[in-house]
Amino acid sequence: MDATHSLLKELTEAFGPPGHESEIAGLMKKHLRGLGNVTQDRLGSVICRQNGKADEPRIMMAGHMDEVGFMVKGVTKEGFIKFLPMGGWWGHVLLAHKVRIRTAKGDVIGVVGSKPPHELQEEERRKVMDIKDMFIDVGATSYFDVKKRLGIRPGPVYVLRDALRGWRVAGIAAARSGFPYSVFSGSDSTATEEIVNNRADRVAFRSGGGAVPGGRAL
Repeated sequence: MDATHSLLKELTEAFGPPGHESEIAGLMKKHLRGLGNVTQDRLGSVICRQNGKADEPRIMMAGHMDEVGFMVKGVTKEGFIKFLPMGGWWGHVLLAHKVRIRTAKGDVIGVVGSKPPHELQEEERRKVMDIKDMFIDVGATSYFDVKKRLGIRPGPVYVLRDALRGWRVAGIAAARSGFPYSVFSGSDSTATEEIVNNRADRVAFRSGGGAVPGGRAL
């Protein structure tokens, strides 16, 4: 595994839904260390400034740090978890995906499920499954198991737990169910390193997305 693939793997497997980008921010600061003056503002954005020999032109490379996530909405009496999206997502690509729910007791792994095909009406089979009709199965058998034993209550956020798969054809190609915006922040850090190594006569700025809902970049 080369350095670029390793960086992609590290960023995509880190926890970073909107408003919870602290883990990604820590990784960005680590990889930007030594490339310029690294700071973090009160919104959570990571900024790396590299001073060149000239005042102009000034370049800013901006990228989000967050990824599309989900929030626990409630728990059924059978122990299934209902959820809401944090960001845009197509419902029909969610089924059977592993997820990682972060709780005060630690991370819990679950799988996205829905009513089985043999129980669907013919009309239902022709439609795209809506997120409101899906649930997370964490292997529990009751509301008590989910709430008391696993510590999952309405509010905790979670992300897809999907490993990065990569292969080489002519360069690097990588596959994952959904790349988080942190990948673009990673490309910014790589570009910043290139600027430093080539000693470009300009001022380069780099900003990660802030730890605010939506993870907007500054």
